[in-house]
Amino acid sequence: MALPVATDLSIDDLPDDVLKRVFLLAGTRYGPAIVGVCKRWAWLYWEHSELWRHLTISAEEPDQPSLAAASPSAPLIMFVEHQQAYQQRRLAGWQVAKRAQLQRVGHLVEAATFQDRTELGRGDSRLQISALLPLLSPTLGALSLPWAREEQALLLPRFSQLTSLEIAADGGVSAILPRLGALKRLKLQGGSHGSQLATALQQLSALTSLELEGCFDADVAHLRRLQQLRHLVLRSNNWPPREPTRPPPPAGFASLESYSFVVNRPFGGVQLADFQLTRLRFQPCQDASAEQPVDAASCGRPGCLLIGGLLAGAAWEGDEELLDDDGDSDSDSDSGSEAGAEQPPPPSARQLNSLLEVALPPGAALQQLTLSHCVLQAATLHRLPALASLQYLEVQDCSSRSGSMDGPLQALVQLAPALTSLHFEAPRGRPAGRAQARCCLRSCPAYLLAHPCLRSAVVLNRQLVEWDMEEALRRLPSIAAAAPVLEHLVTDGFAFMPPALATVTSLRSLAFLDQPEFEFNGDTVALALALPHLTSLTLPQLTPFEQQAAYHLRHARPGFSLQVQPKEQTGEQEEGTANPCVIS
Repeated sequence: MALPVATDLSIDDLPDDVLKRVFLLAGTRYGPAIVGVCKRWAWLYWEHSELWRHLTISAEEPDQPSLAAASPSAPLIMFVEHQQAYQQRRLAGWQVAKRAQLQRVGHLVEAATFQDRTELGRGDSRLQISALLPLLSPTLGALSLPWAREEQALLLPRFSQLTSLEIAADGGVSAILPRLGALKRLKLQGGSHGSQLATALQQLSALTSLELEGCFDADVAHLRRLQQLRHLVLRSNNWPPREPTRPPPPAGFASLESYSFVVNRPFGGVQLADFQLTRLRFQPCQDASAEQPVDAASCGRPGCLLIGGLLAGAAWEGDEELLDDDGDSDSDSDSGSEAGAEQPPPPSARQLNSLLEVALPPGAALQQLTLSHCVLQAATLHRLPALASLQYLEVQDCSSRSGSMDGPLQALVQLAPALTSLHFEAPRGRPAGRAQARCCLRSCPAYLLAHPCLRSAVVLNRQLVEWDMEEALRRLPSIAAAAPVLEHLVTDGFAFMPPALATVTSLRSLAFLDQPEFEFNGDTVALALALPHLTSLTLPQLTPFEQQAAYHLRHARPGFSLQVQPKEQTGEQEEGTANPCVIS
């Protein structure tokens, strides 16, 4: 039955709050159509405070004239002149419309963003910042300018309540910053940043976030005066670097939470330091256009800098050894340094414990740590006091002086009682023999099963070895008595499902990878069913006969997912190419 249609209602009967919500969803794109309906709509549109709270003023490049549209009978130069005159009239009309718009809604704008992606934006021929800025409210809270000349930057102090400023300018900013006392966030691009800027920033007591991009002095340690900073980003454009820029150690800031230092090069960026103070990563800096670490010649520095070495003021090259003061460098290290090359600093400058002390402010708790391309020593790791609050640990492409990674990995796990996630991965494509053994685990890391907080573990040994879990468990207390909490396990060290896993009743997902001869039979099905919470199992490959046995899991446990790696992707499978088939 058709519903009756009310004929006594019109669009004018909509309440103001409903119309304002419609205008907010439509945006300013349909403004000309809205204001042309009636005076009531136009008044609601122009006085809609939420609609104009965040205003973006964008000057896009006008459409280029198509040469194919020129008349064959008309000279081409006359057509181009006509198009240029049309574009100038169009630009003049756009500028008049923007001024009229800001005259009506400028008092409602709380955050203004000027965008100009054209080549003329730097010269301010389209945006006319000098004419538009005075039309904004003095209570403006956030402002973003693509490029501002010195005389335009002098207009900023009228915004006394400005809390966020993004500006690109050659100069004149240091003089006006002390007059912006409420500023909390500053992003400054272009020009040269030296001690004068730091002196001006020191007068901004509310400043907590600072991002600088440009040419820095060789020493920017004067930024340590800004003890109230919580976020610091430095992007240096010094090239060629006459003297290496040394950023201040983050431990010199009392409240710093995130820190980044980047050097931009004309042939790709070199990122020297980028981490949060609860997330540290020690890794050789890499050229964006190369696969290998940057060497001394291409980087323009005395050596390849690590994040830890950079913060400690040391220059390192090759694979780094994190040793204690009484440790000696490994004579057969894979760093690849040739005889006669510049030697690294003494071991005391490369101590992992000292690097953490430099990187972490007093009282900071390290929650995530990534070690990459490092030579570790278990005796040194036992002296680390900063891992008590560690929750995520990642060890990639590392090696050990003792001949295997068993000791260092176990030492790291034992030092992190609050660890909830572990990712260990040996390097791919390394030569066989002693060099490969130093990067892998010889025995099964069964101690992971008894960890009181570990819930997720990825252990990829990258070589075909069969671990003996039963032998490893004999050296540990009962797993059942330890009340394991491990839920997700990914490994490649077993050719069959170990019976000892049946005691880890907390497991929810299991993955056995890169073992082409993995054995799947009735015992595997029984072990999988013995785990009450197991819902996902990933295997390297299955023969047609084994696939038939896998269907028992489907009937015995509805919703169970069995993922199988295709045969051609086992073994030396490239990362990110997994395309498992699912039997469910």
